[in-house]
Order: sequence, then structure tokens, then C-alpha cells
Amino acid sequence: REGGSGAEVAKPADLKPLAPLPNDRQAPSLPTFPISQSSAAGGATPSATTPGGAPLPSMAAPLPTFPPTLSSDVGDMSDVQRGALPATNMLPSAGLAPAGQAPSQTPFQAPFQPQSPGNKPSQFPADSSLPSANLSTLAAPLANEPGAPTGNGYNPPAARPQPDAADLPDGRESQPLRTAALAGLVSNQPGNRYLDGSQNPNMLIQKRAPEEIQVGKKATFVIAVRNAGNATAHAVRVVDSVPQGARFVESLPPTTPNAQGLLNWDLGEMAAGDERTITLQIVPEVQGEVGSNALVYFAAQASVRTVATLPKLELQLQSQPDMLIASRQQLSVIVKNTGTGVARGVRLEADLPELIKHDSGEAQLAASLGDMRPNDVQPITLDVTAVAAGQSQVVIRAVSEDGAVAEETVALQVLAPALAALIEGPKLRYLERQATYQIKVKNTGTAAATNLDFVVHLPAGLKYNSANNRGTYDPAQHTVSWGLFELPAGEIAPIELTVLPVELGPQAIAFTATGDLGLKAEAKGTVTVDGLAELAFTIGQDNGTIETGASSTYSVQVTNVGNKADKDVRLAVQLPNGSKLIKVVDAQVNYREEGNQIIFDPIPEMRNKDQYTYRFQIQHNQPGTQIVRTQLTSANWPVAVIKEEGTLVYNDQN
Repeated sequence: REGGSGAEVAKPADLKPLAPLPNDRQAPSLPTFPISQSSAAGGATPSATTPGGAPLPSMAAPLPTFPPTLSSDVGDMSDVQRGALPATNMLPSAGLAPAGQAPSQTPFQAPFQPQSPGNKPSQFPADSSLPSANLSTLAAPLANEPGAPTGNGYNPPAARPQPDAADLPDGRESQPLRTAALAGLVSNQPGNRYLDGSQNPNMLIQKRAPEEIQVGKKATFVIAVRNAGNATAHAVRVVDSVPQGARFVESLPPTTPNAQGLLNWDLGEMAAGDERTITLQIVPEVQGEVGSNALVYFAAQASVRTVATLPKLELQLQSQPDMLIASRQQLSVIVKNTGTGVARGVRLEADLPELIKHDSGEAQLAASLGDMRPNDVQPITLDVTAVAAGQSQVVIRAVSEDGAVAEETVALQVLAPALAALIEGPKLRYLERQATYQIKVKNTGTAAATNLDFVVHLPAGLKYNSANNRGTYDPAQHTVSWGLFELPAGEIAPIELTVLPVELGPQAIAFTATGDLGLKAEAKGTVTVDGLAELAFTIGQDNGTIETGASSTYSVQVTNVGNKADKDVRLAVQLPNGSKLIKVVDAQVNYREEGNQIIFDPIPEMRNKDQYTYRFQIQHNQPGTQIVRTQLTSANWPVAVIKEEGTLVYNDQN
């Protein structure tokens, strides 16, 4: 509606994202056109002339002053919110006529004088300070134009293209100039500090027209725009439409309608309190109600700034790289926040290897350090005890709730002595044959072994003879012992011991080494003591010279003179030709005769010192020296031992 009521404003569509604005960019300023001429000095109304010099009709009635209180209506709205709401009159209710009633006063004293059809229309003075609209950037018409009234003999003109809602200008259209202007208002850096806080530009728009105009004569319409807010409005654009049934003549600032009859003016920046007026002349061509809807676009800037900080945790670890087994050490940990922000909820964590142990017995430890401000330093000590030898590392990390993490590792070696013992010497010995044994004790660890005691436990079957390095024999315990103050890592302590086997069978030697820090090493050796089964036998006779046909009694004695038993002892007697066995006088075993042989049954076992005697009587029937041969074998002496006994037999008949 015209005639003093505010024009309806179409709802703009969403704008596209804008390009960054360089920091602290100063937006350009445009001159203003005052709404109320009463604000001029002396209250005089400035005159305007046509290009031909004729004065333009003055406006007798001043435009109403916009109330500043309207700015509170949108004080808390953002630019996007204001752009998303349908525009209203934004005028005080006292300045508006009731619905269906014409305004109470005429805003113009007299209309422009019409020109004859043959004359060229007059032009408004050009104002170089106002930018002319770039109509090529506005490709969409306004919607909801008022329809022409019917009746009273009114016949509407031929239909011309009418804009619809889809054709309204918005950020999705190709508008290079407006898009560039809006993009220049956006920046990826903080703006001037006057943009901090709430920015509330409040744009008021009002259209005024004569109460009555005549067909075929020029009529002047005025669009008044005022920033009643507290901040600068940027990229201000006013869009209007040539009323239906009317013809556009000219405007100030100048513009040209596009194919849809749309007019637009880019007013640039409007500071708080700034006013602009746009006047345009039209010629009605049909009777009836004539008017159009205008709308105003604008953008508001706001800035905010803060400081982005980044906490950064660092760790420093101090410790001795080597620890002796069973010793205690303090690991010193220093936590620093070298960043620019507060590290929230800092927690220190430690992963201990199996080589060391905390008093709590836990391998994973944690301690809460709370919040750490920049440059805060917190020292922490960690008491640990070395429990096993080897090399490993301790992992320490500091973590915070906001994701800051620092991790360090410290290499650690636990030193410890270790003993290994070995007995070297004969594994087999005969009775009463001395044997010497070497016992080697080596420190296979990484630290010196101290206060060592070495002890050899002898069995009853081995008799102590001697020892080196001042070894001491204890007859009551049948042990030999040594002492050593220190054995460096990798060194060997030599021990030598000589014994005499006195009993048959396996004899076990036990060795034990002990020292500080619970050191202990053991070794065992076994020697088998064997004996020698040695059989001695003799043969004799009671008469060494006999006549032919006489007999002699022979005696064979077998004795085990060795130191172990012998088994399967066999005796066989070979008689000479012409001799025969009369009888076996004495024998502990049975016998049998095979030709000229006397074979005695074997003796199953002859222990040490056992003795057997065989006596048998032989008759010799041929003269000469007659040899009786005996042979002895056993399990220990498989090769026969032969002994002979000669008897002189003579012929007493010659």
C-alpha cells in the first residue's frame, strides 16, 4: 500500500557464504539524503531544478521523523534473523492511517507539472555522490504486487510479465556486485574493536506518494530509509517495482527498471542515524489504485575475539643408569607446562619393568598433579628397589584431560653377581689310587661377589689328602672349606683337592658356594672306585722222584689277592701220557675227567682274600720227567694262566 503506510517487504532467501574481509577494513561511506527538511538550517527547503532550469515543485509537507525507539524491536536480532523475517512498516502506530482510511494529510504540496507528450521528460539533477544501481545484478522481480481495482469503468492494460516469489533477488542469484560487497564484510580475523559486542542496525523504510494522481501526468513517489539502530548497516539495497498500470520516468538516484519492472538502488553503508531518500517519477496510464511494494536489504557486521592457547607438557628424568641388586634408588621426575594454556587434570603415569619394584608392589603407577598453569613445574620422586638383574627401561608419561601428552623413557640396568660351579676330575679310580679334582667357581654376573664361602663334602669312600689355597679339612664333618673376600665379575676362583679312594663303588663329591646378596651355587661330581681282582695260584707235590708205576699227590692252591671279587673261576689239569688219576683227595667243587684232563667245576665267586685248594693223586707209568700242567681262568682273567709241575719217574728194573 502507498499513501503513508509502510511497504511490505518480501522475505529474502538465505545468503551464500561470504568471502573473508581483511582485518580492520574501513567500509566506504556514502552521502545521505535527509528525510525531513526541517533539520536543515533555518528550516528552508532546498529547491531542485530540472535540466532545463525550471524549478521542481517543492514538497510542502515534510516527511515524518522516524522514531528512534523502533530500534529496540530488533536489538537482539542477528543480521541473518532480520533478513529471515518479513519486513514491516516499522513506523509508529500514530503515524499510520487506520485500515481502509486514507492518510489525514497530503505529503506533497503539488505534483510535478506534466509535459506535453511530444516533449522529452525532464530529468532530476545528477548527484555524483550517489552510486547508480547496477541493474544487471538484479535478475528477479518482487512478488505480491497490488492488483488493479475493478469497477468504475477501469480496464487493465495488456498483461505484462509479472515477477513471482521465486524471482525475488537473494544470495542464490548471480549478483556479482552485491556478492562481492557482502563478501568484503566477512573476515577470518578479528575486526575493529568497535565491532565487538552487540551490533544492532535497524533499517526503517517508508514510501510516500500524493493522495491523488492523474492519468498521463507525472507523479512523484518518495522512498525514505533510515538507520535507527546503534551500528552501521552495510551493503544497503532498496528494491522497488514500477507500479502496475504506470510507466517509469526517472529517479534520483537514477536507475532503470529491468524486464520485470524492478528498480534497485545500492546505498552502500549507512551509519547509525543516517537517512537516505529516493525519489522517482512515474506516469499512470490507467485509472485505479496505483502503488507498489518496496523492500530494503542490508547487512550488519559483528566481531568477537579470544585467545587460543595450547598447553604443552614436558618431562625431565634423572636417575642412575646402573643399580645393584637389592639396592634402592629414587627416580626424579620433573613435569613442566611449557605451553601457553592451562593443562587440566594432569596425571603422571609410570610403567615399571620386572627388574625393579615399587613399595606398593604395583608395576603401573599413577599420581594426580591437578591443573598446571603455563610455566608451572612439579617435581616427583619415585622410590624403587632392584629385584632382578638385567636391562630394561622405565616409561614415564604425563597426560592431561585436554589431550596434552608427554612421554619419556629411561634406560636402567640392574647389576648383580651370579655364581656358577663345576667339578672336574677322574670319573673312575681304583682303590687306593689318588685322584685330584679341580673345582671352578665363576662369577657370571655383572657385579662383584663378596664374602664367599666354598665347602666340599667328601663321602666316606674318599679319604682327604690335600687342598690348595689354604683349604681347611674338618675331620668331624669330613669337609674341606675355603674363604674368598671378593670375586670380580667374570673371574674364576680355582680350587684343587686331592683324595684317596678307600671304598669300592660310586663316591659323590658335593660342592657349595655361598656369598652376600643370597648368592649360592652348587656342583656335584661322582667318581666310581673300582678294585683289581688278582688270582694267585701255586702247584706242588709230595714226592718229586718216583719209580715207574708209583704215584705222587699234587696240590693246587688258588687265592684272590686282589681288592675285588672275581667270578667264574675255573681250574683244569692236563696229565702227561702214561699217567692217570688215582683219586681227587681234596676239592671244594666237583670234577670230571675228559681224556687226559681233569676239569673242576667253576667257582661262582671268589671274594677278596678267598682261597681254594685242590689235591689229587696221579700215577706215572712211564719213566722220564712227567709234566703235570694246570691252567686257571676267571671272569677277570679270561686268558688262562698256566703253571706246570715236573716229576722224575725212573725205571727201577734196569
